[in-house]
Amino acid sequence: MVLSAYQMLTGGIGLLLLSATAEKPVFDINSKSIAVVLLLAFFCSIVQFSCWYYLLQQGDAARTSSFLLLAPLFGVLTSWLLLGEQLHMYVAVGGALICAGICLVNRNERKSEDKYNPKTAAVES
Repeated sequence: MVLSAYQMLTGGIGLLLLSATAEKPVFDINSKSIAVVLLLAFFCSIVQFSCWYYLLQQGDAARTSSFLLLAPLFGVLTSWLLLGEQLHMYVAVGGALICAGICLVNRNERKSEDKYNPKTAAVES
């Protein structure tokens, strides 16, 4: 978790320096904008990474990481809900394919190698 914090801090500082030189700010620094940045930092970084590492400790990393594929889908749905972006059929198809992929990764199926395992074959006989 410490490594992730250092990566985010280093990347954030780099992006801040790049944006300060390459772009003109379009917002005022006031109490409202500071509150928004702090809330985003808290929920999108601290809470999210805490939940992520908790889930990784509780389950299989491959199965847990498959849910990261939902991030773009939630981004599109949030922009539709909050910003009024238009949804097209290809978004629905993409969302359905993402959900199908997650279901395929996380389905519980007895592996065919188990039935040829001598240890389990001896127990079943």
